[in-house]
Amino acid sequence: INTSGLFADLGVGDGRVVALTRGPYGIPSVGLEDDDELVSVAKGNIKRLEEVGILKEANIRIAKGDFIEDQTYTNIGVRFEDIATVFNFIDNDEKIAAKIVIQSQPGTIFIAYGSEFVLRYVYKRLTLKKSILLDNTKKIGKYMNVYRK
Repeated sequence: INTSGLFADLGVGDGRVVALTRGPYGIPSVGLEDDDELVSVAKGNIKRLEEVGILKEANIRIAKGDFIEDQTYTNIGVRFEDIATVFNFIDNDEKIAAKIVIQSQPGTIFIAYGSEFVLRYVYKRLTLKKSILLDNTKKIGKYMNVYRK
């Protein structure tokens, strides 16, 4: 992870990943989510972590929107091209990988977490740096794959 660059969790869910990247590590972070309820949950969790002092001046931007559309990033004051590290829990990962290939700066990191080792066509334009098997208890491996543009 580029600790000085912008980190984006595309599909922020409950906000735990951006809380971890921004909180203890101080990495500027944004989270995007298309589900209204999850946006509310993530914002609430970040606010509670700030109130109890776990996150100090977190300044985490969480927004609702389609993470493939450039307007979603414009709405929170960033450009997709400025994101140094992209995280996704294997949801529309192929579309995200294609967006990274087309728009991101060389050196951009894409971390894809999911239940399979993925090397689809679009991924061939990214360099697999590391694949970590996290859990194989149900005979379906959970992988964290790290790619670089």
